[in-house]
Amino acid sequence: MNILDRVFNAIGFAPVARGLAQEVISSPWADTDNLTKWTLDDLFGSLDFAGMPVNRKTAMQVATVARARNTLTTTIGRLGLYSAKGSQPAPVQMPLLAQPERGVAFSTTMAWTVDALLFHPCTWWHVTERDTYGWPLWVEWIDRSRATLDVNGDLAKIDNTEVKPADVIRFDSPLGSGFLHDARVTLQRALAINHAAADAEANPVPSIELHHEADVALTPPEIKSLTTAWREARVKSGVAYTPKSITAKALGLVPEQLLIDGRKAIQLELVRHLNFPAWAADVELDGSSLNYTNRASRAAELIDLAMAPYMSAIRDRLSMGDVTPRGWKVLFDTDEFTKDDTATRYANYATALDKGFLTLDEVRAAEGRDPITPTPTEQTK
Repeated sequence: MNILDRVFNAIGFAPVARGLAQEVISSPWADTDNLTKWTLDDLFGSLDFAGMPVNRKTAMQVATVARARNTLTTTIGRLGLYSAKGSQPAPVQMPLLAQPERGVAFSTTMAWTVDALLFHPCTWWHVTERDTYGWPLWVEWIDRSRATLDVNGDLAKIDNTEVKPADVIRFDSPLGSGFLHDARVTLQRALAINHAAADAEANPVPSIELHHEADVALTPPEIKSLTTAWREARVKSGVAYTPKSITAKALGLVPEQLLIDGRKAIQLELVRHLNFPAWAADVELDGSSLNYTNRASRAAELIDLAMAPYMSAIRDRLSMGDVTPRGWKVLFDTDEFTKDDTATRYANYATALDKGFLTLDEVRAAEGRDPITPTPTEQTK
């Protein structure tokens, strides 16, 4: 009998409900020895696995999800947007790209846009004001609680007020149906395991051996009756009685009782659903020897594996003709995020200067400093 069978027996699941719950939350941890049987029964006595609600609020209670979400949203929120034609930035940038919402910081708007794309299939910006040429000047990010959709799934109303389709900028999630939908079963398991582990940590119940002291050995039915009575008494009140011939010996806690392996397995499943590097979510990966020697290497992997899908969804949508003039495209400025540390940059500059690849003024420009060589205008003064 595996751990889940023991759990369901303790809870008293009917066969049909047991089958449904088994399908929903197949155990990620291995079977254990018999010493954990009674303790796990106690720990899971009141837990409803299949009934764990999954929404953004409950998902954010899972530390792995919260870490990934916060890293994605805050990091992308730090990156700037700019428009360019080919490799040349536009001489005059669109105000929308610097601050999309009136009275709201760029980082805030971007963070909640990415948040919605992570958890849900799509999100929207509603154009509230246009410039004299008709291009979007100000928008507002629309929380799903304010949105009413039509039969096609398009935004039809905001706070019960109809909106024009031309004033809606829709961003589609790179995760398709969204994390809450695609990872629903994994999230239910994570919530169940966290709940059980919290109970175990708050009320640690040691494994118990009921040691028979009498000379006459108990029969198998008597042993079963004794252990069943002990277990039922502990579930109900935490107190049990033993006669003089029986000694209750506490054998201590074993790792399985705190569900350590199960929690590790769920954490790995979650980061895989999120397409997020395990190291960036502080998830331990057995056998991994991946090390980074500098900041740029870590940043590059974070962009490639985790951030790029969301950045592409936002960048490509804002590059469409109803937001940006034809021939121009919107890009994220990742230079500040991916640049090497000061010592590495200066060493590279020294090599480039020595080989003649860069001039001193070009190096100063790369570091945001004014040139040393005066411009022709300055020379004539």
